[in-house]
This record gives sequence, structure tokens and C-alpha cells, in this order.
Amino acid sequence: YNYKNPVRWDVVNTGNPDDNPTIQFTTGNPGLDHLTFLYIHIDWHFEVGFTIVFAETMKKWNATIHPTQQWDQLCPKYNDTL
Repeated sequence: YNYKNPVRWDVVNTGNPDDNPTIQFTTGNPGLDHLTFLYIHIDWHFEVGFTIVFAETMKKWNATIHPTQQWDQLCPKYNDTL
């Protein structure tokens, strides 16, 4: 990683299927209890799910959120990678 002079753009071109871009930023939004949204300002992108939610303090969330079995079956391809 280049910490001295990092790329400062709002677009990342991975170029290759095996590229692994890293985004570094400071989180901490106490008004949302440490949830941070990464999204784009194009409405239809937001509507079709091009949004990421970064959740901090996972121990707290794991103690309060109890997904159903249906939730675990939403994405079988992801589950196959575990």
C-alpha cells in the first residue's frame, strides 16, 4: 500500500478480475450508532442496491440481531464460499 502518496480519486479501476482494491477511511458516526454508508449520487444505482453499509462494533450487533433461516438462504453463492 502507498500510505505516503495514495490515490485520491473517487473511481477505482480494478482492471483485472483478481485485483483487490482497498478503500481506507475513518468511520464513526455516533448518530447512526456506527453505521457508515458508501453510496453513489445516482438514484437508480442506489435503488438497485449499489450501496455498501459498513458496520462497526459488531459484537454489539451480533448480540441484538438474530437473522432467520430465510435470511441465510438469500445468497447461496456467497454461502458456498464460506
